[in-house]
Amino acid sequence: MRSARRARGILRGEARGLAALVTREMDKPIAQAEPEIERCAGAADLYAEHAEAHLAAEPIGGLDAWVAYEPLGVVYAVTPWNFPFWQVLRFVIPALAAGNTVLLKHSPNVTGCALELEAVLRPASRPGR
Repeated sequence: MRSARRARGILRGEARGLAALVTREMDKPIAQAEPEIERCAGAADLYAEHAEAHLAAEPIGGLDAWVAYEPLGVVYAVTPWNFPFWQVLRFVIPALAAGNTVLLKHSPNVTGCALELEAVLRPASRPGR
């Protein structure tokens, strides 16, 4: 999944600045903010590698039938402030991988983090880049 790989690259490339933003906005120690960003990049790695297999149709034994995973449409999330990147990306990456659109209402405590999430996801989701 190309967009997850792009998001991973952006997260790792901007990790120091993103962690510093988390620290400024919510006073989380930098020693906790940095691993949060890396955890997000790790989730992007996981879905980049395995999303296709996770979403593949599964045959039902002995029948001419299968379980198929289809997009739901728009997935809406209201997220808390305490893990401003992780709480969002742990659901956004698989939702996008499954072909859904995501609408996020982030906590007003971490508006800068919400804007940076958009800055990570928008270029990652552009086709051909």
